[in-house]
Amino acid sequence: MKLRKYLAVEAALIFLILLWAFLKVQMDDERYYMIFDFENKPESFDSSGGVINIDESLGLGSDAVIATIPAIHILGGRYYLEIDHQGDTDATVVLNNEGSVFGRFLLPKEELLSTVSFEAPGDLYSFSVDFLYPGEGSFTLKHVYLRTDGVFYTDTIAAAVFLILVSALFILWAYRTDFTARGDREKLIVFAVLAFAVFINYPCYWSFTKNGGDMQYHLARVENLKNELFAGQFPAYIYFIQNKYRGYLAAMYPETFLYIPAFLRAAGVSLAVAWKYFIILINVSTMAVSYYFAKKLSSRRDFALLFMVLYTALPYRIELIAYRNAIGEILSFVFLPILFLGLYETVAGDKRRWPYLVAAMTGLINSHIISSVFAVCLIAVVCLCLVPKLIKEGRVLPFIYAGLWSLALNLWFILPFLYHYRYSDLALSTTLGTMNFSESAVFPAQLFMLFAGKGAHSSNKVSLGIFNECSLTLGAVGFILLGMAVYFSIFKKRKNVIEKAGVLSLILGIVLMFMSVTWFPWQTLQKFGPLNRFVSQFQFPTRFRMLGETFILLAGVISLFGYELFRKNRYAIMTALTVAAVFYCVFTFDSDLKADENYMDAFGAGVQEGNYKDYVPVGYSGSALEENSSEADITGYMVGSSDVTFDYRAERDTFADIKRIYYAGYKAYLSDGTELQVSKGDGGRLRIALPAGDDSVTVFYEPPFFFKLSFIVSLLACVLFCVFLRRRFYCIKT
Repeated sequence: MKLRKYLAVEAALIFLILLWAFLKVQMDDERYYMIFDFENKPESFDSSGGVINIDESLGLGSDAVIATIPAIHILGGRYYLEIDHQGDTDATVVLNNEGSVFGRFLLPKEELLSTVSFEAPGDLYSFSVDFLYPGEGSFTLKHVYLRTDGVFYTDTIAAAVFLILVSALFILWAYRTDFTARGDREKLIVFAVLAFAVFINYPCYWSFTKNGGDMQYHLARVENLKNELFAGQFPAYIYFIQNKYRGYLAAMYPETFLYIPAFLRAAGVSLAVAWKYFIILINVSTMAVSYYFAKKLSSRRDFALLFMVLYTALPYRIELIAYRNAIGEILSFVFLPILFLGLYETVAGDKRRWPYLVAAMTGLINSHIISSVFAVCLIAVVCLCLVPKLIKEGRVLPFIYAGLWSLALNLWFILPFLYHYRYSDLALSTTLGTMNFSESAVFPAQLFMLFAGKGAHSSNKVSLGIFNECSLTLGAVGFILLGMAVYFSIFKKRKNVIEKAGVLSLILGIVLMFMSVTWFPWQTLQKFGPLNRFVSQFQFPTRFRMLGETFILLAGVISLFGYELFRKNRYAIMTALTVAAVFYCVFTFDSDLKADENYMDAFGAGVQEGNYKDYVPVGYSGSALEENSSEADITGYMVGSSDVTFDYRAERDTFADIKRIYYAGYKAYLSDGTELQVSKGDGGRLRIALPAGDDSVTVFYEPPFFFKLSFIVSLLACVLFCVFLRRRFYCIKT
């Protein structure tokens, strides 16, 4: 009988979701898009009443541009431009993509509403429309709609599937746990957790993405992973058509988890919405993993719930989401609790649980290289401090096992990363080696600025002082927890293993926070060359806040539950901490959402521009890559999804610097299969040696054999590790 009730509720929910989806798809905003906003017109043109009025008094010549639709990204397919206009003479509309004209149509003077039909052969990443003045008489432009026969994107369908899956999982969980029979307190906790999950994602509940921080770069990565999937390149080592069809290196930044939004893009979900689903998934995963860690550590649900809320709302993490859009570091927060749990178990708990370290390191390596280096340094420091204990209790081998498994599982990424770092002559090594590390430290005053941050995406240099900053505060919650942890560490006499871990966590947290501020002597230390080259790999001292804030949080929560003075008012303190954390999130997210800055709509225009200057060759020049240079006559230059082809005629042996960024691994062949020598040319372009004569050339990226071999090794290691975990879990249970 209970099962029938649950199924009836689920059926009703599914019906309502499908009805909503059907009605939403039928709505005009799902089927067409109003793209004329009068933003790209000369100020002298009259646009009163929501239209543009032009006449001969402005002295415009024939084919003068009177308005331009902002560039957007559209998929391949048939589209219709519906243009509401009026004029004394036939006018002209021009269709552009990437600055090149691919369509030109007349707007007849006898029509008030003209429909222009055109076919997009594939993704148009910078589609725009120019309206030209006919040269005489008056002309009025009212509105423009872009239509399609179906829907632009499958966003509504994806939302319906998402809601159905979530509701089905909740109904299944409720039935399995007999949720309706639980007490009010239990139900309230469940609904509070669900409410927090809804709340922490509220910046995702709109149809735009802010074009600030690293957003454009990561959106470009998602889009290009989708393109490479269709092109048959997996894993992706080169984004072949990125950077306006010049190519861009993919192997230097972990991309494993970005395949999630890339698969959504392949299913027709818009870039902005795919990104938002990804952020929601990361936030929910952070909640689940932090709860699991805290519950395993303390065996207390209230401890785990408090840690989950405060960790998910950690100031540094919220700043990454709101201001910097640094997806690698945001992902790293999912795996930090697993790293801490692995360290605790391997050092002081059940040493057979060292696979937690492997899972954490694998997750970090596939999220953010700098965070994984932090993790290695942390493990090394803990091991060095506890060498006698580890040797005495036989805990050294588990760390060795964890290191070897981590290496094997991630060899597929590590080897290509090192190969390009060494052989592609990247500007990254030069940039990091010349950075003034101390210039990015935090003023101690900024840690106390609870209402700092008005939407700026990065901190100023220290020499410029404090203004228009990204929020860099420890937060009210952080200072309260810090005070409690210090008091607990000093005055609590007898401490158990977990409480001793809390004291160590406090020490590490204070040291790391101190390393992030200007009081730390970075200016002196960076005079030592080897040390400066090492710390420069972290780029900014602010990154130490990632671990510092997390350690202080852990120490504070342990002290709250481990000291009688705090236990007496535990729930009042928990409530105050939760409210303060939520308030900080509200202020930070609201400041970002209201900030006056650029944003991207669901069409995701401009992703072709998402590049980092660090991952191009030394001597790279964007202007140089705008044309091919050669003594030979180059014709028919074409860029496909996975190759470049062109024809040439040369009087003698020469070379061509083509419009493609040089990276180690490119191959070039003549039509008869003869391989041509490739090297780095002027402006960081790919240089191809051409023999005298005339022929056609094909260029493509061919990863070295050991790339594929390392991928196979990591794949086999993954299978073996899963088998090992299954057997180990069975042994531990029995």
